[in-house]
Amino acid sequence: MKRFGFGVSLVAAVVMGAALAGANSKEILDSSTDASPDSLDVVEATAGHKGKSKLVHTVATHDMLSEQDGHQILLQMNTDKDEDCEKEFIWPPSGEATLIKCGVGETPKAGKITEPLPNVLKFTFKRKVIGNPKKYGWRIETRICPQPCTDVDFAPDEDGGGPVYVKHKLR
Repeated sequence: MKRFGFGVSLVAAVVMGAALAGANSKEILDSSTDASPDSLDVVEATAGHKGKSKLVHTVATHDMLSEQDGHQILLQMNTDKDEDCEKEFIWPPSGEATLIKCGVGETPKAGKITEPLPNVLKFTFKRKVIGNPKKYGWRIETRICPQPCTDVDFAPDEDGGGPVYVKHKLR
């Protein structure tokens, strides 16, 4: 895979920043050397608002994205007080994306996943898709499939093997 340089990273930062203008946006950075070779290594992830009714999450990877190579990127959300994933979106594919109840299966709710840059994903969905919490936790997971899928990278990194979620207050 080709490595992208400073120019693409700068453009990714501008795109991500523009997408998250507004109240209560969050950004996390992740090491570009903490994933296995030939995998999708997350380097930056953000959460924010688009107007009053939509949430936007972006993920930048060190390498170019490809829907053909068995990699997946998951936006996982924790909407209650435990440390478990309740809802998630899974890429690929880009376009209309079904919301998944973690460990259960598909729901009738959906969002949209786009690729504004060759190494950036953008998840956009209505706030009501995740229910009506005052805040929720989110994290990014990358993995390589086919079954069984192998976890490759987390942002933020796991803490002693357990998931860590970034808290995002809803306005």
